Amino acid sequence: MVTYPGEHPVAVAVFTHAARSDAAVPRADAAIGAAARTAVNAVRAPAL
Repeated sequence: MVTYPGEHPVAVAVFTHAARSDAAVPRADAAIGAAARTAVNAVRAPAL
C-alpha cells in the first residue's frame, strides 16, 4: 500500500518470473521498484 498525504491510497503488487533462483538480484529489484513507482505515479489522484 502506497500512501501520500491528501490522496487515496494505492495498492501495489509486482510479480516476476526469474530464470534463476538467486536470493538477491539487485538489478531486478531496482527494475521492480521502478515499475511500481511508474505505475503509482500514473494513477495518483487527490482525494475528493
